[in-house]
Amino acid sequence: MARALALLTMAIYHFAWDLEFFGYASPGLTQRPEWIYFARSIASSFMILVGISLILGHRQQMNYRSYAIRLAKVALAAALISLVTWFFMPGGFIFFGILHSIALSSIFALAFLRLPWAVNLAAATFFITGPLYLKSEILASPALYWLGLSPSPPASNDYVPIFPWFGLVLLGMAMAQIAVNTGFDTYLARWRPNNKFTRSFSFFSRHSLLTYLIHQPLLLGLIYVFAAITGGPDRTPAFVSVCEQNCSLTRDGVFCTKFCSCIVNDLKQQSLWAGIHDRQININTDPRVKSVTKACTINSE
Repeated sequence: MARALALLTMAIYHFAWDLEFFGYASPGLTQRPEWIYFARSIASSFMILVGISLILGHRQQMNYRSYAIRLAKVALAAALISLVTWFFMPGGFIFFGILHSIALSSIFALAFLRLPWAVNLAAATFFITGPLYLKSEILASPALYWLGLSPSPPASNDYVPIFPWFGLVLLGMAMAQIAVNTGFDTYLARWRPNNKFTRSFSFFSRHSLLTYLIHQPLLLGLIYVFAAITGGPDRTPAFVSVCEQNCSLTRDGVFCTKFCSCIVNDLKQQSLWAGIHDRQININTDPRVKSVTKACTINSE
């Protein structure tokens, strides 16, 4: 049920992301602090549940066959997501998202599987707090992005590096070990889903990887069909509104009105408008967008 709840909240977040992607929500909606914290709490719950599941699944003895099958499925799904996003979202393709992190963390976790809960809790603290004092330019190489210790995080639509996220797997392992040692797991095991609602939740939880893989194409497909039928939203007003709000933090209203209008016109004239909204162009790093911004700043002044 905990995993099913995590899946449900994940679908809610992705639906908001999809609405923003298609222009039905304000640009930058899911980059607001409340949505960022919401997304991180969802990812945290998944990683903690990975740790709990590893202990509960292998507490008596290591079941290498089931472990290997599960690991292969997760790794294959991670590779598939990287491949798809490389073609459709090159500006922020997913090279080390949550599935990549789960796969690698599951391997690293083997070294902690038989250690006492206190050791795992201490290790969890190290990995969770590590980014506060271990980040270094030496670790900023793209080949080491999976560590999560680069001072500047790479552009990606889903980035879940080992620091700090493996720490949450270890935290889940420690939590499960405490539950087993105190008999709390036996208490929880007495509960069974006994109605259609909880049984449906249980079904999706038992097929969590498949649910993860199909929910986003399904949501995107539904919104795409709706946009095709209705003609889609006009993204210009929302973009201008967000642009003027950000601009007003440092400049006056007259300048911001001219500047944002100029940005929209130039992006459309240079055929960058669609690429930005489809997230194939990173508005913060693309040199063409920077050139447009510079030119519009000069013209507006």
